Amino acid sequence: MSKNINTLIGELISYGMAEGLVDPADQVCLTNRLLEILGLQEYEKTELPEKPRAIHEILDDILDYAAEQKILE
Repeated sequence: MSKNINTLIGELISYGMAEGLVDPADQVCLTNRLLEILGLQEYEKTELPEKPRAIHEILDDILDYAAEQKILE
């Protein structure tokens, strides 16, 4: 997989905020929840792509990561 999981988390949160699905006050809480779900200990902000991607592309890449890491059964 070519995408960094930190970038994917950032893209997902950015998408949610841009679409009004995530309140800026909930950004840290949501990030922590995603880290917990994905079995990660820390999050490092990375540069996001200039052009936002479609939500299904972001989620597909996160699912690919979860499958590679054997998070999915």
